[in-house]
Amino acid sequence: MATVVALRNSAFLYVSELLTTIAALHGDPLQHVFTKLDLRSLCCALQVCQAWRRTGKDDDLWHRLAAQRWPAHTLQLSPHYKDYRVLLFATPASLSHIVTCLDSPHMQEMMKLDNVYSALPFIDLASQGTCSTWRYNTPKRFYQCRLVSFQYDRWHDRVRLCFDARGEHDLRPPRASCIALVEDRPEHEYNPGGAQQPEACTLLLSARGHEYEPYIASHGHFQGTFKWTTAQLLPNGPDGKYTCDTSVVFCYANAVALAPTADFEADYKTTEILKIPAGQSFHEALVNQCTSYDLLFAPEERLKAQTHGEQLALWHSLPQAIHDRKSWWK
Repeated sequence: MATVVALRNSAFLYVSELLTTIAALHGDPLQHVFTKLDLRSLCCALQVCQAWRRTGKDDDLWHRLAAQRWPAHTLQLSPHYKDYRVLLFATPASLSHIVTCLDSPHMQEMMKLDNVYSALPFIDLASQGTCSTWRYNTPKRFYQCRLVSFQYDRWHDRVRLCFDARGEHDLRPPRASCIALVEDRPEHEYNPGGAQQPEACTLLLSARGHEYEPYIASHGHFQGTFKWTTAQLLPNGPDGKYTCDTSVVFCYANAVALAPTADFEADYKTTEILKIPAGQSFHEALVNQCTSYDLLFAPEERLKAQTHGEQLALWHSLPQAIHDRKSWWK
């Protein structure tokens, strides 16, 4: 056995010296060789000598291996990962014990789609101008709820929706707001925020906020975060495939976001947060459409720390008549 080990070590040293010599004469073929190795083999090779270890510091090698593990559209580094090597050793195999402890049936599937451990898929709704607006607005009487971000908190298996609502002094509190899942029928086009024909879509479910965390609660201004468990929101579960195009929509200050067959009409327009194409799961749609990755609670912290200038930027698309009303911003 000792002879076999000695021969193997000698072979490694010989190859190392040979490739190092060739590299000095004709560039660096060693890196090309390393690109042909799998993760385990590359790790073994980097233990041979210092020269090989230095070559292995090239992050392109680890980026290639990461691209083999995760879909290209998820291959992003969160702020707390300095390179792809760290990412590869952080998820998911080395965290299997954490996954087990969390006892989440969706964790392993989410790990396959989302390559970032602590960071979560994040949709920047503010940059998209997503809002739920009062149907009867006039320049002298204006109400609107701006949606800031939508994030899936996989550790607690729930979604988080940040918002900023402004209006006149009698603006209704947001506790009655709800999120809904709407199945779009193929023969009709769903128009988020617009008038709905009874046959255009089917309301699968509508749920009021499971938790509401307020940051600002004053006459004419409410700001905070809604949280829904995926059990409330997703009848198929986060990993279940949808047979028809399905929309996740939001309605401010109304207990029912959309009721196509009912006489009730919400006085705030519904707005689309996420589109789930037929054949995809909630997880897949979210990862495909996510703007970037962000740390848990980071969107909320940024919202709470907004300066006056940042608040004006969030509401930049308001009609000029509203911007000119200083009382509306108090």
